[in-house]
Amino acid sequence: TATDPSTTANVLCEHETRVANLAISLDSRWIVTGGRDLNARLYDLTPKDPAVTERILSGHDERVLNAAFSPDGKFLATVSWDTTARLWDLNSEGPAKAPVVLEGHEGNVNAVTFSPNSRWLLTGCYDSTARLWDIQNEIPATSSIELDGYQSPGYPEVGAAFSPDSRWLVTSGVDSTARLWDLTEADPMSPLVLVGHNDDVLSVAISGDGRWLGTGSLDGTVRIWDLESENRSGTCRVLKGHQGVVTAIEFSPDSRTLLSSSHDGTVRAWSVSTGQHLMNIHRSPVGINDMAISIDGKRLAVIENRKQVRVYALGLEADRSPLQNQIEISETTPSVDRLLK
Repeated sequence: TATDPSTTANVLCEHETRVANLAISLDSRWIVTGGRDLNARLYDLTPKDPAVTERILSGHDERVLNAAFSPDGKFLATVSWDTTARLWDLNSEGPAKAPVVLEGHEGNVNAVTFSPNSRWLLTGCYDSTARLWDIQNEIPATSSIELDGYQSPGYPEVGAAFSPDSRWLVTSGVDSTARLWDLTEADPMSPLVLVGHNDDVLSVAISGDGRWLGTGSLDGTVRIWDLESENRSGTCRVLKGHQGVVTAIEFSPDSRTLLSSSHDGTVRAWSVSTGQHLMNIHRSPVGINDMAISIDGKRLAVIENRKQVRVYALGLEADRSPLQNQIEISETTPSVDRLLK
């Protein structure tokens, strides 16, 4: 088990309310946080002190529950209890100005993710619907497709993920299942239902090589499904060890390791090929509400106790300590979505 590194940290901001989520752009340049103060906060990680680059993204009428960056680096999407999603243009001179407002949901919007080809934006809502938006459309706000069957248990952590080739979309839900949608089919509206968990599925992820699908649940377990199997909804590996709700899962960039975070205060590393528990790479005296790793595998970010965001140097190689050089981000305004995508 790795020990926690130095407590030296850079403070990005001092949120006064809960941090709901965090996200880091694919090129590791941007980090966004969001929360109950109705705003998201955008930082440029390039300078030595990212705090001086803060941009406040205002416009939502309710708390910001989630955020995601497009893989091509052009857009940031935020979603909120105000039933809307907003698209922010990162290439504009003022990213905080004039977002595109996406309307159509009838409840709190809690899930958001882009397809790897940056064409599709998926939003999931507490009204048990999910919508796909065509971002390449000249007017994205008029191009949504509703996916029937998506079910949200009403947790900000509930989400969705695309496969690297943008073929598969997986969504998590309240009925102890995940749903796998094939976007190449003429009728993608009939998902494959993955059954096995004993409680709500809060988190989902697909590995970078496109083969593995991971699911994490309120039942405290993680499951790994083989998307190359003829029976995709059949046999899966069940990973047991957490003593609390599994709040987030992420695959390492080489697809060999799965990380999972939990309310038990740990981030655990698992072998994808065997399901073996490799190590606890982070341990906290308080619950971990969300977690993410950067695309290059060098940074780990965790939200602790809904109020603190900590960023660590991360190394999964055998000859390196998994955690080095803590860069804490002590937060006080909610919402910091998936940090290192």
